[in-house]
Amino acid sequence: MLLLVTTFAQRTITGTVTSSEDNLSLPGVNVFVQGTTTGTITDLEGQYTLEVPDGNVILQFSFVGYNTELITVGSSNVIDVIMTPSLFALDEVVVTSLGIAREKKRITYSAQNVDADDIATAREVNVVNSLQGKVAGVDVIKSSSGVAGATRVVIRGNRSIAANNQPLYIVDGVPINNSSFSTPEDEGGGVQGGDGIGNINPDDIESLTVLKGPNAVALYGSRAANGAIVITTKKGVARRGIGVEFNTNTSMEKALILTKFQNVYGQGNGGVYIPTSEHGWGAKMTGQIVETWSKDPKDAGETYAYSPHENFKEFFQTGFNTANTLTLTAGSDKIRALFSYTNTIAEGIVETNKMKRNNFNLRLDGNLTKRLSFDVKLTYFNQHVDNRITTGDSFFNIMRAIYRQPSSISLEYARNHFEYFTESGERWQNYWNWPTNGGENVYWMIYRTIRDEDRNRVLGMGSLKYQFTDDLSLQIRSAFDQVYEYQTFKQYNYTYTVADAGNYHINDRHALEFNSDFLLNYNHTFGDNLLFVNASLGGNMLQVQTDSRNVNTNRLLKANFFNINNTSQIQASDNFSEKRINSLYAFATVGLKNFLFLDVTARNDWSSTLPKENWSYFYPSVGLTWIVTEMLGITSNTLSFAKLRASYAEVGNDTDPYDIHNTYGFGAGGQMGYAWRGATLAATDLKPENTKSIELGFDVRLFQNRVGVDFTWYKSNTFNQLLSVPLPRPSGYTNKFINAGNIQNKGVELIVNLTPLMIGDFRWDIMANFAANENMCIELTEDMDEYTTKVRRWMSTHKVVVGEDYDQVFTKGFQRDENGRVMVHPTGIPMVTPGQTLRGGSGAPDWTGGLSTSFSWKGINLSALIDVRMGGVVFSFTEANLTSDGFSERTLYGREGFVVDGVKDAQDYEANPDGDPIWVENDIEVTSEAYWLALGGRNDPTGEPYKYDASFVRMREVQLGYTFNLNSNVIQSIDLSLYGRNLGFLYNASEIIDPGMSIGIGNFQGMVGFELPTSRTFGLNARFKF
Repeated sequence: MLLLVTTFAQRTITGTVTSSEDNLSLPGVNVFVQGTTTGTITDLEGQYTLEVPDGNVILQFSFVGYNTELITVGSSNVIDVIMTPSLFALDEVVVTSLGIAREKKRITYSAQNVDADDIATAREVNVVNSLQGKVAGVDVIKSSSGVAGATRVVIRGNRSIAANNQPLYIVDGVPINNSSFSTPEDEGGGVQGGDGIGNINPDDIESLTVLKGPNAVALYGSRAANGAIVITTKKGVARRGIGVEFNTNTSMEKALILTKFQNVYGQGNGGVYIPTSEHGWGAKMTGQIVETWSKDPKDAGETYAYSPHENFKEFFQTGFNTANTLTLTAGSDKIRALFSYTNTIAEGIVETNKMKRNNFNLRLDGNLTKRLSFDVKLTYFNQHVDNRITTGDSFFNIMRAIYRQPSSISLEYARNHFEYFTESGERWQNYWNWPTNGGENVYWMIYRTIRDEDRNRVLGMGSLKYQFTDDLSLQIRSAFDQVYEYQTFKQYNYTYTVADAGNYHINDRHALEFNSDFLLNYNHTFGDNLLFVNASLGGNMLQVQTDSRNVNTNRLLKANFFNINNTSQIQASDNFSEKRINSLYAFATVGLKNFLFLDVTARNDWSSTLPKENWSYFYPSVGLTWIVTEMLGITSNTLSFAKLRASYAEVGNDTDPYDIHNTYGFGAGGQMGYAWRGATLAATDLKPENTKSIELGFDVRLFQNRVGVDFTWYKSNTFNQLLSVPLPRPSGYTNKFINAGNIQNKGVELIVNLTPLMIGDFRWDIMANFAANENMCIELTEDMDEYTTKVRRWMSTHKVVVGEDYDQVFTKGFQRDENGRVMVHPTGIPMVTPGQTLRGGSGAPDWTGGLSTSFSWKGINLSALIDVRMGGVVFSFTEANLTSDGFSERTLYGREGFVVDGVKDAQDYEANPDGDPIWVENDIEVTSEAYWLALGGRNDPTGEPYKYDASFVRMREVQLGYTFNLNSNVIQSIDLSLYGRNLGFLYNASEIIDPGMSIGIGNFQGMVGFELPTSRTFGLNARFKF
């Protein structure tokens, strides 16, 4: 027997990588043997060690912000490299689908990186809020729920009528759970829970890439139809000893008050002080002595000065946010380790709204053998939130109470008299307008409605990669994301009139997401860069389980004794859901002479939520990139780089569990022995939703890369929307699901980079982004031209209308004659439509943009960012209530009487009962109080007077930093940065609303209601490297 053994001669190359700017070492530089996957990264001291085969070998050194260096290995085993900064790195690396890093110039779709240092320095508690104004085509809306609140992110418009429209979040190649405990969607409000991405620690982020459309994320499957935000976290590095980095960030937050209140008239009605009134239509406040509103028997006969107070401005405290991160790194050429711990403490601008969060992160990676590598990561989050702010018109919304407190009642008096005890020792809330329940004392709401929330979360990931040859590898990976949330809500007696002994709620939720995948990859370059081939075959198994319980006492028996058994009737619910998606996918990239690249992908999913006949769905994509300057050999100082790209993609999507089955539930309140059938008829023939997208673009760099222009045009259509349509009563069901509809998004994105000045150590950069998106309903069904998506509780109805922008808001409006003049009732008040028939527009912007500039000189950096959002509408349920209550500045006009600009009917119907209206100029006088009480209010307001343009231009961010390069034996460097975020509006069309906030993060936007005011943030960040 003849045994042939092939060996590969190896040699070890070492060296140090430094920057030409300051001669300092560069950690984290990628060092690869060109044309292979053999590589490493430099340690904190810029040093590397790499085993390479003998022969003609080229080392490739790449780092974000620097030109890629190609070095031929000669006879020396020590290769030191000096890297030069690039203006706009042509060899910039982006992390794409399945966590694969690719050179940005080669990809066939739009992707945009966000600087990780900016995210960690001018930080937000929720990391995605840092994207505002920085990424073209990304719309970011914050919820009004205080610290640790959720954020809505939409990339290139809404695609689905009823399903989720937010992107998929990927951390280290694995999707994470971004769901919220609850999401309010109407004026009634509720609790907007936190989201999953908000747990990610900014200090752990190595890179963040936004993949904007189906073309970029087809391999991620159905959940990525709305784009993806891909985060890569830091790893350990090979180095001598242990690397220590400590980052501390402290910021203060100040409320930016936009709402305009009147401070002339106090509590009462008809110009008279009435201590039981919930309105501000009382007498002028001149300091006159009046009877107290307090119902405390001890306050009987007490008086106070009827004077104005700036209650809303004085109510908010200065918020604080402190985050401290300790990062330890160590390693050799065989194994690397990173451990980080972050403690975050946040106090909101509302008293008792607080958060404490601990992040523990451990990551190990390295080589078990020359061919076998591994990567293991475990992250644990623990978060506690006190008194998360309830949104909207909920009785438990602290903001509702302070918005509606008359200015004649001082905050100090309200605080000192928020409760009292009866002769029997019973605790009572001291309403300022008892016996109604609309005048909650704001300090009772703070101290006696207590909401506690705990979240424990563990993310784990482990992968093994075997390198069969330099060209062929196999990776297997498993990951899980487990979340456990527990909430309690204590309402003391007389928090509202029906809970005279108090109430107690317990909610808990457990969610588990499990992903396993494999990826077989072949990567080879033929000839002298003649042909490059990268082909992969992979598969994924996703399993998602969610179970939740809600227990409510309905009414406590013994007042304020918060035990779930302290009730005569427990109300409870118990829910469980489970789904699985199995997938196979393949993709290939073929490159010709480094100037032409073809991408082809294919994926097939099998979803448990679809009927067997339709549970398998296939979707492909294809893309082409042509680097014109590379092919033509252009080396002009004028044209530095030119690239054309085009791609087409399809992405399928499934539905929620059990939509294809008739479901049954058990009645609450101890009703045993039966189950009730769900009201929705099972959709046994449901098909997967399907998105088809095309994208074209170019990327041009001029004048030695000092000018860069990146343009994208795209169009996507989403078919087979899942709609719930009503059924006739005899069917025994109220509705059923059908497939119908075509929602189209069509738009452009433009990114312009400029370096106007670069002299010696001084550099000035400018970046502008612009995005315009047309989000339209193309069709529904043959017999349906509009579809009601949401009937809000009081003010509006949301519809999708064929031929109109997505999510049209309908509300009551003024009746007008043929000339558009307002028709006035004989009472002097405008006549309104009998229903919500006025089309108010869409909450989505017409276009968004951002303008940033930065200056750097030696170790000093100064940058600023302006955020622009133009178009769209927002309705203010807040203002509808404040005008009706007489608290809004708008109500000052006409207190003594005014005439509505419009027409009245002059026809004498007694003399001529059959006559037609005769419209003449209106001269009927009406008071402001009668006018606003008729049009505003809580239950059935007319929305037209409360519609506002949602356009704004905002100074989003300013940073000033300095780096001290010490290079001592103890401290290598210190980075100090001062920053400000959300500093103010340069232009705000509404003047009184921040359109960047919302009641909740659901699909139904364009509404604010008793919202938390926006706030400015000023902070200091210090990073110490040891």
